[in-house]
Amino acid sequence: MSFIGESRTSYESPWKTYLCLTKDDCKLIYKTVCKAEARKEKRYEKYRDIQDGGEATERQQTLLFKAQDEWEAAKGLKSDIEEFLKIKR
Repeated sequence: MSFIGESRTSYESPWKTYLCLTKDDCKLIYKTVCKAEARKEKRYEKYRDIQDGGEATERQQTLLFKAQDEWEAAKGLKSDIEEFLKIKR
C-alpha cells in the first residue's frame, strides 16, 4: 500500500513531504520512468547536436541545460527504482 506523509528531522527543521511505495508500485511505474528517461535523453541529444554544430542560439543553450537537468533527474529516478527492486525481502 502506498501513502504520502510528512516528516521532519528535528523541531526546528521544516516539514518535508515523502512518498512511500511498495515494490509492486515500483514495478508498475518502472516502464513509464524508462520511457520518460528515453524521451529526456532524446531531447538532450537534439540540443547537444545543435550546440556541437556551433549554431545554437542563447535560447537553445538554455533549453540544452534544462534538458540535461531533466534527463539526469529521470536517470536518477530510474536508478533509484532499479536499486530498490534489487533489495531482497
